[in-house]
Amino acid sequence: MKHSFIALAITVAVCASCASSPNSPDAGSARAPDPGKDTSGLSKNWIASGKSYPEAGLFSGPIAWEAGQYIVTGTIAKGKYEQVTRQLIVGKEGDGWVIESISTDKKGITTGSQMLLKGLDAAMSSGNYGNITIGWMKQLNEKGEVNTVDAEQMRFFASFIKPVYESMLTSVGEFIEAGTIQVPAGSFAGTSLIETETKVLGKSIKSKTWYHSAVPINGMVKSLSDDGSTLIELLSWGTDGEPRIK
Repeated sequence: MKHSFIALAITVAVCASCASSPNSPDAGSARAPDPGKDTSGLSKNWIASGKSYPEAGLFSGPIAWEAGQYIVTGTIAKGKYEQVTRQLIVGKEGDGWVIESISTDKKGITTGSQMLLKGLDAAMSSGNYGNITIGWMKQLNEKGEVNTVDAEQMRFFASFIKPVYESMLTSVGEFIEAGTIQVPAGSFAGTSLIETETKVLGKSIKSKTWYHSAVPINGMVKSLSDDGSTLIELLSWGTDGEPRIK
């Protein structure tokens, strides 16, 4: 179950990457930026909510998915605000789930994707994420235009993404109690920490991630790369989100 859940979290992250603009986060220190020197306009998203969430025991997986659940995460790299991403569960469709990811980068460019991932429930039960298929996909470009990916492009994308699913998870540690973690979304008591190593397109990525069962979709509160270069924090979350891509 632990491996299946972590694979699910990475699957959602892969979907989010489809929403990202072409600019990759810079390498370097993930130290907290100075909002006063922010020229991207992203710092306005790092506002403390003042909310608190009690302990809920060692994390064993996210709450059941439902339409409207969303999380907003912010990425910091090299001491700069890099990107803000909202991931939304649009709803169930047949044997799959429609997931939308919208990202705004440090240049103010907003792009996104919405796709039907078929076979997610079965993959969670079996742990075999190689059987996930993409039913359809729409993309939001930087001009605000929505394009539907045609059949030929879909086949190409599917051929690219399937091996990523099949080989992405290489090493998973054990969940341990990690105390209280403070992020813009609030103060989360009794978080669970796990160390993972993933391999995407031949690149190995090690990270530490803190989880709490109050958070929908994947339960993530905070994630820090092993080299300290990239920090991802939960900025907000909710259960009444609406899709932007129609």
